[in-house]
Order: sequence, then structure tokens, then C-alpha cells
Amino acid sequence: MTAINPRLNFSPDTWAQLTYMCKAASTEIGCFAITTPENNLYVEELWFPKQQCTAATVEFDDESIADMLEDLSEKYPPEECFRIWIHTHPGNSASPSGTDEQTFSNILGKFDWAVMAILAKGGQTYARIQHKTPFSLETEQVEYPIEMGVWKDGYQEWDNILETQVSTPKVYQTGKAYYGGVSGNYDRSLWNPYSYDDDNYYNIGSKNAKPK
Repeated sequence: MTAINPRLNFSPDTWAQLTYMCKAASTEIGCFAITTPENNLYVEELWFPKQQCTAATVEFDDESIADMLEDLSEKYPPEECFRIWIHTHPGNSASPSGTDEQTFSNILGKFDWAVMAILAKGGQTYARIQHKTPFSLETEQVEYPIEMGVWKDGYQEWDNILETQVSTPKVYQTGKAYYGGVSGNYDRSLWNPYSYDDDNYYNIGSKNAKPK
């Protein structure tokens, strides 16, 4: 795992999926992350066991978790598919509740490390990582908040498409007024000193004077 300034990163597609489902659901929803071997804090996929949810709780079906983990274990080790619990809040706050803390402890508390992450419908996020500590220390575990969000370079491919494939027409300022329809995508200030109104007239000196 990355030990220096850890951050829970999501691929663009996974972040888009989580954001969509958060906004579409009227209740909380819960899932677990599938990460990469190189970085156990980089989320590539999400998996959703059967669950019963309210606006304040997520209750997983234990049998569903067991069945899905059995299938996932053929491709992923446990640290890549069952260490990060993610759930949503249907409101604006992403702060964990007492129920969230209990669920986190019950499901992932026994492992040497685990993450709880929350995305609220209002856009707020919360993430916390916990580690088991060596037996020589007085405390059994340490935990601290971490950042979460889409991977900072995750949109590079999309940005390259915008840069290489998409351009805008060049618009030049002239001394003549243009009479006719003007697309809403253009900056009408480029036609100064004439101003445009909803009647397709340009004001030259007096209101609603047509250009000659």
C-alpha cells in the first residue's frame, strides 16, 4: 500500500458510476471496491451484494457477500476486493453515523487494514483508513482521514480527445453590425459597439435601430 499521503482514487468510469447511483437512489446504497495489485487504494470496479437500505442504513445480505466473494476470489486476492467499504448518503452530509461505524467494524474490522468511504448526494465526501498496529504498541489500531475522489490523471485520455479533436470557430470583431440570428454559443460582446436584443435588433445610438 501507499504509505505517504494516501488517497482513495477512483477511475473516471467508477467515479461516474458511484456518483450516478448516489444521485439516483433515494436511500443509502453500499458496495465494495476492487483495486489494482500495484495500488490497493485505486478503485477500478465496484461490486454490490444484495442489501436492504433506508435513508440512514445499509444492511447487507451475508449469504450474498459470501457468494460474490467466492466468485471474486478466483481472480482477486482479498486485499484487492474486500478491504474498502463504500456507501452513499442521500443528504448533504458525508459524516459517518454510529450505525456506519458499527457496520464498518462488523464487516472489515478484523483485517489488518481497511477503509470506509462515504459519498453524499450533495457532493461531500469522507474517507478513513485504519491499520492494525504491532503488538508492542499500546493501541490496537491507528486510523486517520484520507482524501478521496477521481484519480487526478484519470481524465487525461478524455482531455486529449478534447484537445486534439475539438476546436471552436474563430470570430473576428468588425466595425459593421451583423443583422440576423446569432448562436447562443458566441460571445455577443465581440460585435461591439453594437448590442444585441431579443428582437434581433442592434442598438446604434437609439434603441431598436436597425443597422443600415
